Amino acid sequence: MIEKIQKINIPQRIWIFIVGTVKPNMLTQVSIAIGFCIWLYLFSWHLLTFLTLSLMGTLDKATELDAAFNRIGSKYQMLLPGNITTYLWIHSLVQLIVFGVALVGLILIWRQKKIGFLLYIFSNAATYVVTFLVLNMSYMWNELSIIDFVLLLTVTLYFTLGYFLFYKGK
Repeated sequence: MIEKIQKINIPQRIWIFIVGTVKPNMLTQVSIAIGFCIWLYLFSWHLLTFLTLSLMGTLDKATELDAAFNRIGSKYQMLLPGNITTYLWIHSLVQLIVFGVALVGLILIWRQKKIGFLLYIFSNAATYVVTFLVLNMSYMWNELSIIDFVLLLTVTLYFTLGYFLFYKGK
């Protein structure tokens, strides 16, 4: 008998490389799905900020926009002197990198690797540290939504609890 040969295209190979062939248990699947939705929400804000600030120089009235940003940003008394748009651009770029690490952590949690929990937990904590170091505490309290704090803190605590429950003895 001739066996049916199943062809796997490139997107399928990439998907299998990322998530593997073994599905985790249902609790892990739901946790990863919720964590990914929250990740996508937070990541999209930083991506939009990065793109906006990167393309702002192409506008006709870029200097007026830059002056408006600086006028608003001057009330936060940044740790270092300079242009607030530069700090916002650096912040969003670093946050994109940090959220990339968080995504890798979620993928590794899906693949049931212990290091995934650590990457995800520490990258979530790094988002607060980066915001504090680059933009200052007054910016954090005035410009970041309480929902963002609650979402990030909730998933961080949830995955921290999961790490200690599932990898306590290992």
